[in-house]
Amino acid sequence: MGSGVVPACRCCTTVCSTSSVKKSSSGVSRLSVVRSIYLPWYTRAPLSLHSVGAPGTSSRDSAASLCTGLSRPPRFNKVAANAVPDLAEARPDIGGGEEESLAEDSDVDSISEWELDFCSRPILDARGKKLWELVVCDSRRQLQFTRFFPNNVINSVTLRDALMYIMDTLGVPKPEKIRFFRSQMQTIITKACKELDIQPVPSQRCVALIKWLEERFETVYSQHPGYQEGASPLLLQQQSLPLDLPDALRGEEWAFVQLPFEGMLAPW
Repeated sequence: MGSGVVPACRCCTTVCSTSSVKKSSSGVSRLSVVRSIYLPWYTRAPLSLHSVGAPGTSSRDSAASLCTGLSRPPRFNKVAANAVPDLAEARPDIGGGEEESLAEDSDVDSISEWELDFCSRPILDARGKKLWELVVCDSRRQLQFTRFFPNNVINSVTLRDALMYIMDTLGVPKPEKIRFFRSQMQTIITKACKELDIQPVPSQRCVALIKWLEERFETVYSQHPGYQEGASPLLLQQQSLPLDLPDALRGEEWAFVQLPFEGMLAPW
């Protein structure tokens, strides 16, 4: 007899390849299955051999009535690995070094500009990944705030929520401007600030912030159990690429000239 293919079973969705039809001792023709072509594991039954079919019934119905496959494994809801952490929750795995304070004699209404740094630190967490830290202060360091974050939650949403947490917890008004000096973080910082209607200002004039980071390197980072010896400098200066001078500033010729002294004293 010629070989054929039994359609997929309703219960196990296994496609069976058959070879011949044989007669049993009772005279009933039976279809012997010699091999099976398996579909993906989550759509098939664990059976690889079926005896199916009596004359007068369809091969699909017969196979479905004889198969006893396992049910498909249940689906589980995935837990987001980059869920924003609760800033008010204590995290003993960080190892300390976090601060949030507002000077008692501070005038909160005068704190209209913040200085911010959001970058990785030379510290490894329990997973062996670099910790990131958010550092926020004002020019007189009346406001001081730091938080460590794992590297899988670094985005503008985390930063935006942290800025809102500072305003709500410490009772400081929303700043008009936030200064930052790391150009590689400009996209995240700018997006978070725009969502809060705060003006982001790229600037190297974050004197109070840079001084505080130098202090924290000595008192916090280098004392942390996960500190990496020989890590890159925390405040590595970024050198911009050289640009061509505008044509108006090019000196093609030199000449000696005389100018009246009165002309030099005249206001420009």
